Amino acid sequence: LHRPISVTSPFPKPITTSTFASIFADHPPHRVSDVLSTLSSTVRALDGTTDNTHFGADETLRAALAAEPNDITHLDGQDAIPFPQHILTGRYQPFNAPAPPVPMPVDAAPAAPEAAQAKRTYTATLTIEESTSPLGEVTYVAHSSPLQDVEEPTVPTAFRERMRERRLRYVEERAGGEMWAISVKRQRKLKMKKHKYKKLMRRTRNLRRRLDRN
Repeated sequence: LHRPISVTSPFPKPITTSTFASIFADHPPHRVSDVLSTLSSTVRALDGTTDNTHFGADETLRAALAAEPNDITHLDGQDAIPFPQHILTGRYQPFNAPAPPVPMPVDAAPAAPEAAQAKRTYTATLTIEESTSPLGEVTYVAHSSPLQDVEEPTVPTAFRERMRERRLRYVEERAGGEMWAISVKRQRKLKMKKHKYKKLMRRTRNLRRRLDRN
C-alpha cells in the first residue's frame, strides 16, 4: 500500500489501515467556513516550518563563522622561499667592465677555404640463388660482387656530345648479353602455338587425371 505524502515532515508518519481507508470513504459535505479555517491553518503551519528552517540555517552559519580562528597572519613576516645563507656570507670580487670590442679589418681576416663536397659512386651486382630441398623447402642465398668505383660523368654542353655518351653507356651496359631478332610473323606463330597447347591441356585434363590414378 502507498501512504499519502507528508508536506510538513521529511518522512510520513505511520498510519493504520483504517485511517488510510477513511480517505476513500464518503464524507458528508463540509461548510465553507470549515474549509477556509482548515486551509488557513495549513498555510500558517507551512509558513512556520519555512521560518524555522531559515532560522536554523542562519544559526548554523553564525556558529561556523564563530568557530574559525581569529589569528591574524602577516604575509610579510614569513619567508615564502628559504634564502640560502652562503650567498650573503660569500666573498666576491668587484665587477670590472671588459674592454670595448675593436673592429677587425677585412683584409686581415683569413679567407675560409670552400669545402668541396666529396661524392663517389660505386656499383655492385647482387645475385640471388634459389635452391629447393627434397622436402620441398625453398632457400634463397644472396651473393654480392665487389664494389666497383664509377667515375662521375661530366655534363657536356653540346647536345650531340650528350647523345654520344648516352649511346656509349647503353652499349657498355648491354655488353655481354645476346639478343636474337624475331619477326612479327614468327611471334604470332609462337603465340598461336602456345594458345593451342593450353587448349589441348585443358581438354585432356580429366583424361590425364584418370591415367595418373591407374
